[in-house]
Amino acid sequence: MTCLVAHTATETIIKLSRSPDQDAFEAARIGLEGALDRDIARIIVDLTGLRQADPALEDLLEELRRQAGQAGIAFELRNLSEDLERRLRMVCPP
Repeated sequence: MTCLVAHTATETIIKLSRSPDQDAFEAARIGLEGALDRDIARIIVDLTGLRQADPALEDLLEELRRQAGQAGIAFELRNLSEDLERRLRMVCPP
């Protein structure tokens, strides 16, 4: 389930970040931010377990922890989303 949440959030953030309509991006970002704030702790816990299967997730996990401590997590995760998507697809295929 966490893989699905992470994939869905990542795909949405990627699509929105490429949108020319920044007002739509901002409105969706605010909505996603609340959902991500609730799910990010569970995602981080699950990624902590997954890093045993894929040590390459260690750097990403550390960056997620750093970003989670800052305001505007969805906006910050946009910058990590392509790397997260690639790594998630390796560990838990869609």
